[in-house]
Amino acid sequence: MNCPHCKYNNSKNYLQYCEKCGKILPINTSNYFDIFAIAESFEVDLPGLEKRLYALQALNHPDKFIQASIKEKDISTHNSSIINQGYKVLKNVHRRAEYMLKLNEIDISHNTPSVQMLEEAMEWREKLGNLKNESEIKDLLEEITKLELQKLNLIREKFAKKLYTEAQEVYININFINRFKQEIEKQLNSSQSSLDIQ
Repeated sequence: MNCPHCKYNNSKNYLQYCEKCGKILPINTSNYFDIFAIAESFEVDLPGLEKRLYALQALNHPDKFIQASIKEKDISTHNSSIINQGYKVLKNVHRRAEYMLKLNEIDISHNTPSVQMLEEAMEWREKLGNLKNESEIKDLLEEITKLELQKLNLIREKFAKKLYTEAQEVYININFINRFKQEIEKQLNSSQSSLDIQ
């Protein structure tokens, strides 16, 4: 890429610093996997990802460029923002799945769960409405959490086999399950708060 400082045409497409003048270069890829130098996979080594975050921030953090030119400061701020956003996406299984679908040009605007999932959700909500105590709510939360883990294992298989359309269907169901899980957790917290007041 061409250096914005000295105009030198660097031999490699993705570098942290210019090969000639040694100044910081803007990140010129929107692919978070490329930025963190890891394989495009649903399987991510989280401790390794965190180490890579620290290494990238050590090279790009604005605090390192306090005495630098305005252009270098702007580039470091730009790079740090992309790095932080990439880390947030890749470390979270739900956001990572969504990102991988987008990378593979899968439309995620369609978000209607399967008929079976909708039918199960009706049963869950009826069950949640009839629960009388904290223990029963926890049991339902455990049931939904296990189902979510099953779906995450399934989407992991779909991504490994590059079955992106099928992964999309699983992703929609995972999102639906996750939203209902949040409803249960909210009711559980409300139940615990009521007990604390008493």
